[in-house]
Amino acid sequence: MLNFIRQGQRWIVTTLVALVGAVFILFFGPWDFSQTGGNASVPVEVDGIQYTIADVQRVRDGLERQYRDALGDRFDELSPQLQLQDRAVRQLVDRAILAAEAKRLGLAASSSEVERLIRGAFSDFRDEQGRIDEERARNYVVYEWGSVRRFKEEVASDVILRKMGRLLLGSAGASRAEARDALAYREEQVRIAFVSLDPSSPPDDLEVVPGDVEEFLRNEAQRVSDAYQADLERYQLPERMRLRHILIRTDDSDEETARAAAEAARARIEAGEDMASVAQELSDDEGSKELGGDLGLLPVSQVASALREAVADLEPGGLAPVTRGEQGFHVVRLEERRSAETRTLEEVGLEIADALYREEQGERWVKAKTEELAAEIAGGRSLEEAARTLGLNIERTSLFSRRPDGFIQDLGESVEAQTAAFSLTTDAPTWPEPIEVGPRTVFVQLLERRDPDPTGFEARVEQERERLEEAAQQRSEQAWLAARRTELQA
Repeated sequence: MLNFIRQGQRWIVTTLVALVGAVFILFFGPWDFSQTGGNASVPVEVDGIQYTIADVQRVRDGLERQYRDALGDRFDELSPQLQLQDRAVRQLVDRAILAAEAKRLGLAASSSEVERLIRGAFSDFRDEQGRIDEERARNYVVYEWGSVRRFKEEVASDVILRKMGRLLLGSAGASRAEARDALAYREEQVRIAFVSLDPSSPPDDLEVVPGDVEEFLRNEAQRVSDAYQADLERYQLPERMRLRHILIRTDDSDEETARAAAEAARARIEAGEDMASVAQELSDDEGSKELGGDLGLLPVSQVASALREAVADLEPGGLAPVTRGEQGFHVVRLEERRSAETRTLEEVGLEIADALYREEQGERWVKAKTEELAAEIAGGRSLEEAARTLGLNIERTSLFSRRPDGFIQDLGESVEAQTAAFSLTTDAPTWPEPIEVGPRTVFVQLLERRDPDPTGFEARVEQERERLEEAAQQRSEQAWLAARRTELQA
């Protein structure tokens, strides 16, 4: 707990414990304390170990801070899925189960242990002379825990739970040798070169003979039809409209002057002048002015709401009243309106056939180049030499470390490629087999291997040992809790 005071946090999610046996959660509905039975102010109780609604709220607030830091702007969107109230209660149940077992075993916290932990936790409350600002610390404790007594009880509980954790850990700790190996494994870096063969991006000079696509469409009509049906949504067109407009901005003139100019332009069009010519003369919309004010055929949803509403009741050719928009006044005419529709297979068949044909050509190209590259490498050439011989592009990464997801910058996620990269040596720098990375076929070659930075390495080893020991302790706690739940359910 106290480690998180330094970060403005009190708690961290570790396990989600099933509520069984001697664990009493007083609730009706998903942690709705307004509907509790029994002692509503104590929603969590295990063998006399109690946590109040205030405790639950404090844990929930801490979890929210953690997730806000981690998720940033996405927190509000994802917060309903996080079920923070539920997690807070379950975390306290976990803590209570461990505390109850520690109590049964007779584990206790001395006043000196509690005092030492408290003083170590309040480093942010020390003045320049290193003395704790007791008034500030007291105010903080009372605000967060309600009272100094309650805070000291929780610190004592932390001391006991640490002892319980060490007891559960037993001999499962981590040695410095294990930590040194783990740290070296994690901090080792490599830099590689790779060739990526992508069937969707064959070379520009890959030949597509005129007439081949038409022949493909005739021979593979069913395949084209299946592709059309599988991606039918792609060929659905929304309601669209084409507008022509003249914009008179209000930036450099007052509202009345701009409106009068727009009304005058509209009057000229009503009198028979060509609207395109008037737009080229007067419009302040540089994007459409040279096109005679033509905005093109657009989905209705992409048309500015002011213009969309102005022509809502018009037939094609209808001229709307002068309309106020965000940038000024518009003279707008509806040129064309099209209903939502689905393009037919006859309309898009050649387009689909072209894509399928090129995909097939790309796959043939990848297969041929894969065989050629593998043969060059088997013949003793490095990947770089083989790529130059075959005219293939070779890319190079910066130094990178191992990652659980296998992500390599510029290459993507591939545990197999990462494993290959760290398995290569300077004596045998080229991986002999192709590696599939999504739709691509990849060959890799080691360029550089760098050992961990020796500066401060031994200090980092100790930090790693503590991290491994903490992880082992959490696994031990998980195993013990699982066994305890089984006992309670029996």
